[in-house]
Parts: sequence; structure tokens; C-alpha cells
Amino acid sequence: MRWLRESFGAKLLAALLGTVGLLLVVTYVVVRRETSTQVAIVVDRTNRSADALFEQLNELQRQQAARLARPFTESVRAVALLRASLEAEDYDCLADQVD
Repeated sequence: MRWLRESFGAKLLAALLGTVGLLLVVTYVVVRRETSTQVAIVVDRTNRSADALFEQLNELQRQQAARLARPFTESVRAVALLRASLEAEDYDCLADQVD
């Protein structure tokens, strides 16, 4: 340990290692914080985009289902067949009509 007190090179090396070590720690903390912030921003943006796309898909499926069901629900004949099948409790006929 005595050589550390007497040697200029050892003192210089200790000072440089201390400075570099401190800079590494500060750099690590700053980069970690900035990375966390950027990840949070990207995750939030991605979630909002996914929510919007899901809502669009949900609306498209609702419109498709309404378009496909419209001929059956608006047909007077279909409603009469449905009512007659329910009154007669003829569930096989009802199932055939739905298929």
C-alpha cells in the first residue's frame, strides 16, 4: 500500500479509474432512464394503435353480421316461419330454417 502513496503513476491510475468508473455509473443510470422512458412511450403508442384497430375490426364485424342477418330478420316469410315453428314447438324445422 505504501507504493500507492509514493508513486505518481499509481495515483494517476487511481484517479483515472475513479473518474472513468463514475462516468460509467452516470452513463448507465442516464441510459437506463432514457430507455425506460422510450419503451413506455412506444408501449403506450402501440396500445393506442391496437385499441383503435380492434375497434375498427369490431365495427366491421358488427356491420358484416348486420348485413348478413338483414335478409332473414326483415323477411316477412322468415318471421312467419319462425313464429309458426315456435308455436308448433317444431325445433327441427326451426333448426333447418336457420341453417
